[in-house]
Amino acid sequence: MQPERFAQIVYLRVFKLHSFFESVRKRVQAQYRVMWLLQQLAPDHNTIANFRKDNQKAIREVFRHTVRIAKQFQLIGGKLIAGRLDQTSGSKQQEKQF
Repeated sequence: MQPERFAQIVYLRVFKLHSFFESVRKRVQAQYRVMWLLQQLAPDHNTIANFRKDNQKAIREVFRHTVRIAKQFQLIGGKLIAGRLDQTSGSKQQEKQF
């Protein structure tokens, strides 16, 4: 993969992670920003999946660096919200079924 394509896909992943759309208008505006960011490239799902598979370590480092910057600018506190994550089973709800 060419280095510029690697950077563009990283930008796309970060952009999608931090994008929360509230309306259709904002979604359309965001699509134009993504098109500009990717320089009119349209990677298919296989390209993105292969990129994620082949570059897991680099992607992890990008997000770690993003968190470090956010902490440095005091945008996040870094406190643990949920200390324990349990898996739940849908079968426990059977007793409530009729």
